[in-house]
Amino acid sequence: MQPLADIDLTWNLAGYQIVIDKMVAVFENAKNKSIWPQEASLFSGALVRAEKRNVKVVAGVFGECNIECQNTVNLESCGTSSQNRLGKRLSVVIGDEKEVVISEIGPHDETVGVLSTTPSITLIAKEYIKHDIWGSYLIEALGEQKFINIP
Repeated sequence: MQPLADIDLTWNLAGYQIVIDKMVAVFENAKNKSIWPQEASLFSGALVRAEKRNVKVVAGVFGECNIECQNTVNLESCGTSSQNRLGKRLSVVIGDEKEVVISEIGPHDETVGVLSTTPSITLIAKEYIKHDIWGSYLIEALGEQKFINIP
């Protein structure tokens, strides 16, 4: 018999704690990590442990947050706009550019998401994070009022 080829994995997730647990697992198992949660305080222990292992961590957080991370970007302007428009907040954790948890968290922590090792899904998530970082710089450069009024 021929060996099975590597298979990309995508799981559907439901429930706030299940999604958070999967995000932390991705985060704990990775060597290079990107984090994008409003729930950043839930990752503070994992952040500290990762940086002690010399892992490069980038945290994009939708507002002020007391997390111990050397590379934190405040994306409150993008997050507020997105949450107002969608009524939910998108949270993404990427580990080693090999796996990702993407979730949407609604009112009362109603949460659904996916865990995937599919390279194209991981790439899309990474580009989404970059998009919001660039968006925050654009808002800062233009001013929030001008940005809101862009047709």
